Amino acid sequence: MHQPGQSESKPEIGVGRSDGKEDKITEMTHYEESGRGEEDEMTEDSSLVELRKSICNGDWNAVRLFFVFGNHPLDTIILSNEGSTALHVAILAAQYKIAEHLIEMMSETDLEKKTASNSGCHTALTLVAMTGRTHVAKCIVQKNNKLLTIESDQGFIPVTAACAKGHKEMTNYLYAVTPPDVLLSQNGRYGFDLLKEGMDKKILVQSLWNCGVADAMFEATKQGIVEFVVELLKVTQPLIFHNDDRRHVFMIAIQYRQENIFNLLYSINEEWRAHFLNQTDRNGNNILHVAGEMAPPSRLARVSSPVLQMQRELQWFKEVERIVPEWCKESKNNNGETPSEVFSNSHEKLVKEGEKWIRDTASSFIVVGTLIITIAFAAAITLPGGNAQNGFPNFSPGRPLAMFITLNAISFFTASTSVLIFLGILASRFAQEDFLEYLPELLGLLVYTILISIMAMMASFFAAVLIILQHRRWVIISITMIAIVPVTFVGRLRFHLLFEILFSTHAKGIPFNRKKGALAVVGRKLIEFFGT
Repeated sequence: MHQPGQSESKPEIGVGRSDGKEDKITEMTHYEESGRGEEDEMTEDSSLVELRKSICNGDWNAVRLFFVFGNHPLDTIILSNEGSTALHVAILAAQYKIAEHLIEMMSETDLEKKTASNSGCHTALTLVAMTGRTHVAKCIVQKNNKLLTIESDQGFIPVTAACAKGHKEMTNYLYAVTPPDVLLSQNGRYGFDLLKEGMDKKILVQSLWNCGVADAMFEATKQGIVEFVVELLKVTQPLIFHNDDRRHVFMIAIQYRQENIFNLLYSINEEWRAHFLNQTDRNGNNILHVAGEMAPPSRLARVSSPVLQMQRELQWFKEVERIVPEWCKESKNNNGETPSEVFSNSHEKLVKEGEKWIRDTASSFIVVGTLIITIAFAAAITLPGGNAQNGFPNFSPGRPLAMFITLNAISFFTASTSVLIFLGILASRFAQEDFLEYLPELLGLLVYTILISIMAMMASFFAAVLIILQHRRWVIISITMIAIVPVTFVGRLRFHLLFEILFSTHAKGIPFNRKKGALAVVGRKLIEFFGT
């Protein structure tokens, strides 16, 4: 049994450490399911075999006769290899009425009986917590509330077991009756586990103080779970100010590029906003210094290329720069760096990667553009069917010929434009500010012109076929169907990059919500908390 005063075996508290909890939850589930309808190695006593069958079949009269008239102890072991008592079997077999009757008959000591070590050493209350049957848990707690703090081999107590299984009502009930000191951070990691599992299962336990709530709140901020953060801020107001590095929630949101959390900053009143914007962390970094730091790799990976990654980083920095006081822009941290210097130093490698990527990409496009120029120029001076002695085309002028000439000209001039854009990219200085709009726009124009030239080239080929084989429709239809394949492939391959560039550059890929009062429901809740 866990004793709050014992500290020699106390596990360490830490954010982001699972300590195998996921595997333990799987073990809990496996044991819970294996106990229902699956007869393991049974004891050789035929009367106990019959008792198990009676429990599983819901025959309370047979169970009562066994204990009352058979004078058997209520902690009788039914399964030799799992150590289950009659109460354990009833719970695992979902025979909750029988379980309630057995609880009434059992003593406090009987209820403390655990399953065997190979089954997790669960008490009856822990098993009930995993089933979500709150009324059965209440019966057990009324009889013996010591079970609330008895730990299983996997490190669970009833309230954390219920939360890990996702039972909201059971979790809230057990939290209300569990001794508060058991959840204190100095007495183990139960409080942190409760909040961590609650965050994963979207279960919020209200009024949690000094039990790892700060760790859980900052963990939720890192993951962008805005609803959880808002509710935690409501019940833990003092913990909004800083973590161990003296960074408040909005600094953490910027550090991990969580725009949904950052947008809450627009919903609070001017006094609170000024308070957060004027805070510095332990190293003298203000909120703009934090925006100048490199984003975590997991957030950068959400954008496909180094160019757009650098653009996203600049968008974050410019947005935070827009709202901070003037003094923040030139303020120096403990290393003597201004926010701009922090940004330049931390993103130096990304700038080089972006330059190399855009040069390589543009070079691959320009090879295609050069080939198209050559083909289009040759097609312009060598019309389908050739020319007569007078210099006019052998085929009579008409719509197909005009379409061929027009499409071929479009292909030629768009490919030529792509070459000029490529020269513009090569002549760029590749400064940090160029990655915000200039370079992405050039790259977008390059992709756009290449796509147009390829499609126009293929359409002009179709027009040439139409001129030559104008009386053979089945051939024309067949060629058209075949032409759809490369057009679809090219479009799928390159239109994605084009749309991503356009969205990130012109549609402002980061959904910063600057309009006060236009936020979602969670934003309005935070407005109510801080005042308007």
